[in-house]
Amino acid sequence: MKPKNNSCAARHIRRAYEILGDCTPISADCGQLCGRACCESGKRGRSEELGMLLFPGEEGFFSPSLKKQRITLGGDKGYFASCTGRCIRRFRPLSCRIFPLLPYVAKDDRKLSAPFRFSIIQDPRGKYLCPLIYAGDHVEEEFRERVAMAISEAGKCRTVRKFIFRLSEIADEYRRFTCD
Repeated sequence: MKPKNNSCAARHIRRAYEILGDCTPISADCGQLCGRACCESGKRGRSEELGMLLFPGEEGFFSPSLKKQRITLGGDKGYFASCTGRCIRRFRPLSCRIFPLLPYVAKDDRKLSAPFRFSIIQDPRGKYLCPLIYAGDHVEEEFRERVAMAISEAGKCRTVRKFIFRLSEIADEYRRFTCD
């Protein structure tokens, strides 16, 4: 599906998708380990508040079945999306494609004028949801490397870098309240 706009963010996110390809956290279907906990957040009576933040430029990539709502994230406008648990995998948002990992920029490096230095961490929200991380670190190295390459590509866009800074702030807050 083509994006509705040709923004810098959309171009770099599309390239990030290409880098990730069909690579997943493990070579088996990890959804069988947890009953598809991250993929079925909108099903089984779960709150529609569960879902993912869309990276800048992604809002035009998906079918109408993805429920999107505009939000404000750290003063910037963005989108939050929830789903029914039934998606066409090639149309998944980047947040879904990289879960249970998360790009993270250290507090001192969160300057748009600085070189884009980031690490790939376990998504602290996944600690209680994903057996690939709550039972240790079972994410395969190839996936971790592809996620890093994809984020490096996406981060070439200033708007995406700024979004990743916000994700890092969210991760900091989450870790603060979960004692991580």
